Amino acid sequence: MDYLMRQSSCIAGGTTEMARNVIADRLLGMPREVTPDRDRPFRDVPKNASPASK
Repeated sequence: MDYLMRQSSCIAGGTTEMARNVIADRLLGMPREVTPDRDRPFRDVPKNASPASK
């Protein structure tokens, strides 16, 4: 059981990916990913419609 659960905290929280983003952005000075909706409020960001909702 320990073997199966050892990665669950990283997968569940996304902490590894977040740490990589912070290191790349702050420590290495790499540019952030381009997002066209960066300056928009969340309510104005287009969302993908799922096939079930059509």
